[in-house]
Amino acid sequence: MSNSSGTLEKFAGSLSQLIRSEYHIGEEYYRGDVKRGLRNNDGTGVLAGVSKVGSVQGYFIQDGQRIPKPGQLYYRGIELNEIVEAHRKAGTFGYEEVAYLLLFGYLPSQSELASFNEIMNRARKLPDGFTEDMIMRHPSRNIMNKLARSVLALYSYDDNPDDTSVENMLLQSIKLVGCFPSIVANAYAVKRHYFQGDSLHIHFPVDDLSTAENFLRMIRPDKQYTEEEAHLLDMMLMVHAEHGGGNNSTFVCRAMSSSGTDSAIAGAVGSLKGPLHGGANAKVMEMFQYIKENVDPHDDGSIRDYLNKLLDGEAGDKSGKLYGLGHAVYTISDPRAVLLKKYAQHMAEIKGYAEDFALLQKVEELGIPQPEAEAVTDIEAGVRAAARIGYPVLVRPSYVLGGRAMQIVSNEERLRHYLQTAVEVNEDSPVLVDRYIMGKELEVDAICDGKDVFIPGIMEHVEHTGIHSGDSISVYPTFSVSQKAKDKIIDYTVKLGLRIGIVGLYNIQFIVAGDDDVYVIEVNPRSSRTVPFLSKSTGVQMAHIATQVILGKSLRELGITEVYGREKQRWYVKAPAFSFAKIRGVDSYLSPEMKSTGEAIGYDDKLTRALYKALQATGMNVSNYGTIFVTIADHDKEQALPLVRRFYDLGFNIEATTGTAEFLRNHGIRTRTRRKLSEGSSEIIDSLRQGHVSYVINTIDINQHNTRLDGYEIRRTAVENNVTVFTALETVKVLLDVLEEITFGVSTIDAK
Repeated sequence: MSNSSGTLEKFAGSLSQLIRSEYHIGEEYYRGDVKRGLRNNDGTGVLAGVSKVGSVQGYFIQDGQRIPKPGQLYYRGIELNEIVEAHRKAGTFGYEEVAYLLLFGYLPSQSELASFNEIMNRARKLPDGFTEDMIMRHPSRNIMNKLARSVLALYSYDDNPDDTSVENMLLQSIKLVGCFPSIVANAYAVKRHYFQGDSLHIHFPVDDLSTAENFLRMIRPDKQYTEEEAHLLDMMLMVHAEHGGGNNSTFVCRAMSSSGTDSAIAGAVGSLKGPLHGGANAKVMEMFQYIKENVDPHDDGSIRDYLNKLLDGEAGDKSGKLYGLGHAVYTISDPRAVLLKKYAQHMAEIKGYAEDFALLQKVEELGIPQPEAEAVTDIEAGVRAAARIGYPVLVRPSYVLGGRAMQIVSNEERLRHYLQTAVEVNEDSPVLVDRYIMGKELEVDAICDGKDVFIPGIMEHVEHTGIHSGDSISVYPTFSVSQKAKDKIIDYTVKLGLRIGIVGLYNIQFIVAGDDDVYVIEVNPRSSRTVPFLSKSTGVQMAHIATQVILGKSLRELGITEVYGREKQRWYVKAPAFSFAKIRGVDSYLSPEMKSTGEAIGYDDKLTRALYKALQATGMNVSNYGTIFVTIADHDKEQALPLVRRFYDLGFNIEATTGTAEFLRNHGIRTRTRRKLSEGSSEIIDSLRQGHVSYVINTIDINQHNTRLDGYEIRRTAVENNVTVFTALETVKVLLDVLEEITFGVSTIDAK
């Protein structure tokens, strides 16, 4: 890449000292926890060392807590949005200015920018014979491969390729920035000719045009483009010019250059090609083509079903990924996507792609995962839906309060029985059939003013899915979910509030399953029963703020600028209160149908103590001695075993039904067998009535009807005699945490 005029060399030499100072990293940057890998130990961050060039912000740290916020991208301390909007307003091209800023550390003056533009004009011209020898003679189906190969080939055209001085490296960098668009344009023209049968058109760059204008001129057979096209491309070049010191391609470049190789840039280009990095753009286009071919763009259900197939690895490239939906760094929004979306819609309308843009918007909106579901209007449709979704399924009326008539059914027989007897199902009253996902359940109350969203906190339920939220023990702040899952919850809450157009309070319930997979169960555009609890726990007057918002005030006018509130340093627990003993015929087994009649709150610096206070306040008899009676479904036995052993270690006597007792004894727990009513004995009922039992732990197999009948009589007798019944093992674990906090353990005299 020789340059006989010496203009480039002179320019690089004069600024090399500035580069030395700008790129020097002082010792102060290495104090504390310096991130040196692609991810931190907790899965956060995308950093590969220290950089003063670009800065990515998706959250801030306050009092040791990670607080999500709308994403920001800074170039040399200047927010990207400011740079882009300034050029959009002035109608000027900004990529060259951005390149100067990133290279030298400051925005150029008019004269400095003019000089740099002159340098870029020279750099855009490829060496003599390069296009013919390196691009045309070896056509490639993939432009990124051709770009990487061309970078390596430029070694042969450089008069001084092995000089790694700052001056020469800066010179080579400017040349590469200038010639990349020319290489890509020529490689694309050759690809079209050799692999698509188009006529070959090679156009040369011209002076006095911006990078965006030159690229469009070179890539179009007729050299024609519009001003709006050029400005949109210029913006795309600006927003993709830099993304912090830790993105994958930068990391590759740094790792390779540390060895002294001259091939680091080619390696970075190879990394950029990857479908989980820069190559995601191509994967998005490929995925979008699959979507267009397989969905009805006007049917949200059709789109959602196909997205589920993509996520399940049953469609598209079978990867199980939705490309282009979010960046790992950002918790709420990618500023680049926000800018591009703002200006791309108008271009789509001009170019006749308005329907495609609308479909992409729907994909973005519906890309928020939710359990697969279908609304059915007759019994046979319900059976077909369940067969397609897969058992077990959650069935419920389309209009429901407090989970009334909601059930989890495990087979076709029980589904038919439900649809025939439990609810009315017709065109006016469809029944919803949802895939039942076992996982952790979380809940959010938020406020939206139409432009911004405020989330005071996230509550986590002790009991897993399948139990109505009103019957679950709720804890704030969360106690077991990852930051990654919480970030997804915040992201989905913001998107749903804004997309639905809510002004005021709204409530969303989530499932966290598997490896931090987050699903939306339910969105309620209203206040919920948890608003008083969350308001008291966080100190945020949610009802007052929401009322002001409804009356026309914005969240920012009310002084609320953050998206997620700072979490409290103590624990708050909301526990349900039940009145089973006072209501005849009500089964105490917890289910999707709400049965609690009140609630109580406990708070403390320790979670176990907060739990104890809440349970005591509900009227529960929290006893740390006595006998527990256990009857556990087969599929729950392994999970129940360590819990029963903890009771045993606390000194409790263990009694159980025949099958459960045998299982416990086989695992070293001394257990007394009690026979069930179906086995011709009333000894379980008698023991409960005589006050010999402190707690009953009972889980059922939804496929076994006879065990449900036995279980009902046991549970009914227990509540009538003031014996605490647990039907969820998660609640049992909480009780044990409390008991171990307040009780000395026991052991046999011969224990090791």
